[in-house]
Amino acid sequence: DAERTDFISANREGIFSFVGYLTMFLMGVSLGKEILPDAPTFEARRMRIVSVLGVWTTAFISYTLATFVFGIEPSRRFANAPYCFWIAGFNSAMLWIFMLIEEDIDSKLPPSLSRSNRPSGYDVPIILDAINKNSLTTFLVANVLTGLVNMLCETLVRGVAEA
Repeated sequence: DAERTDFISANREGIFSFVGYLTMFLMGVSLGKEILPDAPTFEARRMRIVSVLGVWTTAFISYTLATFVFGIEPSRRFANAPYCFWIAGFNSAMLWIFMLIEEDIDSKLPPSLSRSNRPSGYDVPIILDAINKNSLTTFLVANVLTGLVNMLCETLVRGVAEA
């Protein structure tokens, strides 16, 4: 527990984790650009989603195994490489699972309601469209709110269950 007397020491976690959180943001943007390109057909888009998410999930599993072999612990405070890949892999795996559930539900719908019969630019919910168009702002606001919670709740002295 070092003294926090100047700007650098008071904000060392934020300063040193900036690169890691920027990396996670860029990884998310990259994944979004791979998943959401204009594909000529719904089937082509589906295959691209499956392959990209499969690769990211495989990378997550491989990196997790390597982490246990090398003994580098993921650190949320410093947003080190194991943490970045863990977050990216976990989120990719969740997207993959949600996609599989969505595909399963879509396959059971009557053809008139099926997503595969809709035009390529079908409507997206307004809130999701706003978040997608302002992703950096959303990311920065979420980080500021997280910092506010950390300042108000003394998270360093909380137990695991409380944190």
